[in-house]
Amino acid sequence: MSAELARALLRSQFPDLADAPLALLGRGWDMDVWRCGGLVFRFPRRPLAIPLCETELRVLPQLAPLLPVRIPVPSHIGRPEAAFPAPFYGHPYLPGRTADRVHPDAAERCALAPAIARFLRTLHQERVSGVPPDPFRGAMQGTSERALLRIERLEHSRWAAHLPAARARLQRPPPEADGALHVLLHGDFYLRHLLLDRLGELAGVIDWGDVCLGDPAVDLSIAYTFLPEEAHPDFFAVYGEVDAAVRTRACHRGLAHSIGLLAYAVDVGDAELEHEAGASLLRTLTAPIPF
Repeated sequence: MSAELARALLRSQFPDLADAPLALLGRGWDMDVWRCGGLVFRFPRRPLAIPLCETELRVLPQLAPLLPVRIPVPSHIGRPEAAFPAPFYGHPYLPGRTADRVHPDAAERCALAPAIARFLRTLHQERVSGVPPDPFRGAMQGTSERALLRIERLEHSRWAAHLPAARARLQRPPPEADGALHVLLHGDFYLRHLLLDRLGELAGVIDWGDVCLGDPAVDLSIAYTFLPEEAHPDFFAVYGEVDAAVRTRACHRGLAHSIGLLAYAVDVGDAELEHEAGASLLRTLTAPIPF
């Protein structure tokens, strides 16, 4: 998505935005994100992302009033055109900085634990229509296999000394989730999708393309990737206790996700993200969870 194409689409479909300032906010795996005045527009960047955009359009308006933290609410729905044959949408800009750019310290992360837990507890208890099942069905075997492949890309990085321990854990995946576990998930809940305000408090949760029904361990991995161990009692006191199998799967998924994020950060040369992903890797490796 170039600035010229984004401007042309907005001018064509939303003439009132024709002269609004336009700036690229970021490029993800699935979406290009542009700010236009007081709005943020999400454009699918590959065909596989079109269903994700369509899911966001169905689910986010239902979900927003139910949650204790702000999330994007589509207000400008873009239709496919010859120049861009995919839907897209805009939502009011949510102020805040993503946690990977704020770099909260251990005490600040501990202070965030209750708010994150409250958000997930509420989300996991809600029911809205049009939510797809987890495409991976929470399968830890596939998660482990993908992470083991990504480890190879880190063999010559400064994280190489930690890779044998990571590989050993990934080769012993935890029990698969019970098929009856179908809670409403964010699906990609990690530090880049947490917005923090100037006081370091949780101000928003973004990027809902992977919202689905599945194993709560998928979202609970945030406890092991983002929060220090001393925050876990407060986190689970608010979220509610979960059994050892769920905790083990959450930590395992967090380890696999940290490997993938670290490999990506090294590949693209994002030093800030590499720092955070490396810290997440170390937290998951030292978590007191039976594997």
